[in-house]
Amino acid sequence: MTAFDRERVWEHALDQHMHNHFVEAKNGYETILAHCSTDAPAMAMLGLLALQNEQPEVALEWLTQAIRVDDLQPQYYLYLASAHQARANTKAAISAYERAITLEPDNYQAYNNLASLYQRQQDDDKALPLFAKALQIKPDYYEAHRNLATLLIRMGKVDHAITQLTTLLTLKPNSIYATFQLANLYFQQDNYTSAQAYYLRVLDSEPENIDALNNLAAVMIQLNEPQQAVDYFTKALAVDNQRSDIRANLAATFMQFDRIEAALR
Repeated sequence: MTAFDRERVWEHALDQHMHNHFVEAKNGYETILAHCSTDAPAMAMLGLLALQNEQPEVALEWLTQAIRVDDLQPQYYLYLASAHQARANTKAAISAYERAITLEPDNYQAYNNLASLYQRQQDDDKALPLFAKALQIKPDYYEAHRNLATLLIRMGKVDHAITQLTTLLTLKPNSIYATFQLANLYFQQDNYTSAQAYYLRVLDSEPENIDALNNLAAVMIQLNEPQQAVDYFTKALAVDNQRSDIRANLAATFMQFDRIEAALR
């Protein structure tokens, strides 16, 4: 009888999983468990598969079994927290993230995910230091920078948000999110020239970005360029002519343009 080669089956299952061949991956993990019913890594990966297939109840079953066998793996608790979040069990998710951090104090993903959970609860005082901790551990962690920027924008900390968004563009120069948010913040600061420049950068990548078109039109009004404003509002309506707010903006601009024309006469 040929001996069971666990590592070969494991590596093949992981490879299938990585390439989104979930059925094949599941078969591999289950094959391992058929030979060793207490194989915690296989249980944990079946839990992750269930999460990816939007089956949080199944995920919880597998992850609970994996942790019962081996309760010292922080990654298992990250998966467990995600499963609890999918079931809107916030208290249990927080507990799982905290356990992951206890096991691995430098786990930047756990800090970011826990901060994001508090952020969704609008518990900014708890979220802020956790994002900062994630970035202290991994300064180039894009997701934490983005999440922190979103939090700072909501908190009205515009200058700090601009700093975060600028860092985001250093890490990912083609980030539409960072570029668009920078444009919005400069607009709020009445820095219309900078706002214009960043909205144009968005439109270079996404010419039909309706919000960038609409906001750029509003910038052009502030720069006393009503005809350009009309052009951008018109382009926005060409993308979606059902946007009543843009129609109202266009009508108001026509009125302003008429007044300017009358003054010149």
